[in-house]
Amino acid sequence: MGVDLFFDMPLHPNPTMYTYQAVNVPVVVNYQMGFRCPTVTVMCDWQGHLSTYLQKGWKLVETFLDQTQQMRGAAFTSSVTLNSMWFFEKESLRLNDDTPQYQGSVVEFLHKTSAGFGGSVAKTDWTPLLQDMGQQGWQIASIMETPEITVSGLASVTMKLLFFFQRPVEFISGRYIPMGVAVPHSPVPGTMPTPPGFKCFPLSTDVDTLGLQSEKQ
Repeated sequence: MGVDLFFDMPLHPNPTMYTYQAVNVPVVVNYQMGFRCPTVTVMCDWQGHLSTYLQKGWKLVETFLDQTQQMRGAAFTSSVTLNSMWFFEKESLRLNDDTPQYQGSVVEFLHKTSAGFGGSVAKTDWTPLLQDMGQQGWQIASIMETPEITVSGLASVTMKLLFFFQRPVEFISGRYIPMGVAVPHSPVPGTMPTPPGFKCFPLSTDVDTLGLQSEKQ
């Protein structure tokens, strides 16, 4: 599979130089045969992989699924191992500095569409999600379409999308705090206010970061 990579060439003098790395992350897709269509489940520790590199000072640039597939099957079940590519960048002058610069969050979004005579029509809107996250300082890094698709009725399709967010952090009073975001005092170190419609949970890591998982369906 060929991949086109696009880079911005800075025109100002003394530009910041960056180092890039591409990471292969396997994604397991399980299929359970059903009456009309199979039930699809995607297995991958998205938040864990993202946090691993952000905690080493890297910044996520892009993610996507390539065409690599390894299939295993049985009578009523089968699984496919796909390969996802994650691209990270870091300032070259900080290449050996593992100080975290960003906090990451992966949010699942169920995108619903229906087919009609004029084509497919979107039934969901992710604008509120982007507005909620943006108001908390989150920057969208990538959107990934997963193979987890559900068909209901004759023309309704639901696809699970993954939104990868990150926001700058700074180390203050022994913990990492999002830059430019007002975080009130909490009696439990490492916790933050829960935004409307989301569930906030601490990650099992050696730095004080949080993940957000969508409860919206």
